[in-house]
Amino acid sequence: MIDLSDLIARLEAATEGSRELDSEIADIVGYRHPNGLMLWPRYTTSLDAKLPSENIVSCMWNSENWSALHDFGDDRPLVEGIGKTEALARRIAALKAREPHP
Repeated sequence: MIDLSDLIARLEAATEGSRELDSEIADIVGYRHPNGLMLWPRYTTSLDAKLPSENIVSCMWNSENWSALHDFGDDRPLVEGIGKTEALARRIAALKAREPHP
């Protein structure tokens, strides 16, 4: 089983998305292709391949990184993801929102 914190660290260190990272995200979120095929959404390269319950309310870019904010839709604070591409930042924020918080 893939560790969520380790996956987030790998996404934060990635300079671009990859099918390997896509498959690890699919494993974490429990994605199963309708036909049983080993085909995953392009989570790390597509803006459209959002995670279940992903609720990104803002994305920003500076000269080095993208930043995305996930909103739980309640009184919990926003969760920020920072990555080298917009897709990576969005998935990082969504996965960070899945981490247990005290």
